[in-house]
Amino acid sequence: MTKKKIMQLISEAASDLKVANVFMVYNENYYNLILLKASEKLFLAINEDDFIFDGFRISRFRDVKELRIKDDKCDDIIRSEGLLDDFTAPEINVENWQTVFEDLKELGNNIMIRYETPEGKDDDITLGKIDRVCKNWLYLYVFDADGIWEEEPYRIPYTEVTSVTFESRYINIFTKYISEAPIA
Repeated sequence: MTKKKIMQLISEAASDLKVANVFMVYNENYYNLILLKASEKLFLAINEDDFIFDGFRISRFRDVKELRIKDDKCDDIIRSEGLLDDFTAPEINVENWQTVFEDLKELGNNIMIRYETPEGKDDDITLGKIDRVCKNWLYLYVFDADGIWEEEPYRIPYTEVTSVTFESRYINIFTKYISEAPIA
């Protein structure tokens, strides 16, 4: 599928807030996403799973291998249930990773950064709070599976970011049970 066709479908889906099956190069399964907006490089979407919105996802266009707008009974149910009635998209500039992380830092919430490869080698998930945003990387205070924060922030180059998730159930609930980040 060409980038032009993918961008056209994303624009179409975003204008009507339709669910799309998005297939990424690093996962054989698809993601159900409600596409919100896009730039030439990145797009913002709602993660949708069985009529539950599970946070937001920002991903790279170059990782999309196929996209199908569902336009089926699920869309009818989402509308009938009023799931999008009071919905407000977060103000995130998706021009590039630097603008994304600047806006996410402003929100102040914990985030999940993923690095994924088609081979699955060296895949990584990092959770934490943004400390600083630079031109080519960010500094993120990271917590582990036990909710223990690292004392110093990790430097994460944008070249190692395939997607970012925020305001998901996992992140929000985990955040309730850990201490505040050690941001100075």
